[in-house]
Amino acid sequence: MSIVKTTLKAVLLLIAIPLFLGGLYYFSKSNRERAELWFNIQNLFPQGSQQEQWCFDRAVKADPTYAKAWMQKSVSHTKRGQYAEGFRLLNKAVELEPAEYLGYRGYVKLYMLRDYDGAIEDFMRLDALTPKVRDAPWGEDIYHVLGLANLQKGQYEEARYFFDKSIGLTIEEQGEDWVDVKTFFYNGVVNFELGDIQEALSNLDKALQYYNKYTEACYYKGMVLASLNQREKACSYFKKSLNFFQEGYVYENSYYEIPNQLYLSDIERALRLYCDLL
Repeated sequence: MSIVKTTLKAVLLLIAIPLFLGGLYYFSKSNRERAELWFNIQNLFPQGSQQEQWCFDRAVKADPTYAKAWMQKSVSHTKRGQYAEGFRLLNKAVELEPAEYLGYRGYVKLYMLRDYDGAIEDFMRLDALTPKVRDAPWGEDIYHVLGLANLQKGQYEEARYFFDKSIGLTIEEQGEDWVDVKTFFYNGVVNFELGDIQEALSNLDKALQYYNKYTEACYYKGMVLASLNQREKACSYFKKSLNFFQEGYVYENSYYEIPNQLYLSDIERALRLYCDLL
């Protein structure tokens, strides 16, 4: 019996010593270092899991000014459509570090909430905060997303201004082949809406030059040509659009409908209207 007790004490001691030393290490760190420790631990768990969220809770408890943890904690809520909770957390991150997280909040407003006024406000505020930097909210040029938000509002002149700015600055700084092909496409759409047919065709042709299986650009070029009563040419582009769509070359997102989302029914309707009459 004494051997069992001795062994148990030894085991408990072996457990207690690392815990004690770990505690000393943890409490010797600054609040930010403790928060970063918990933030790094969350990478061990799946996004949105209870364990991940628990680690984020420990991080913001250790350092309530750690904006990165507030923002990352918001992401899984946003992806689930729990926008009230997601924005409660995200707003805290923006409050702490606006230049870092305004772009992401604007992105969520633009693509997920369709709060175009709110998105424009966030993007413009970000642009003003960083006058020497050309921002890229969630990987997209800031003038592209400003153009997109205005396009969705039906403010076509404003949209064209920002798309042109995005294209012009990129060409000036890096060259035309660095322009986001989607910017050419959306600029084609907005010029079509404005009735500037030549500019619409020019931008759509640029989009197709850099991505020749651009389903949406083929469809819209067909629409532009149809508006010119060039039905045979329009039909050829609708057929290309259908083929590319069926091959899977289509822009879509698992979490939201993208702006000017193209559906198979749109292409089939165009084929009935313009191709069956040939």
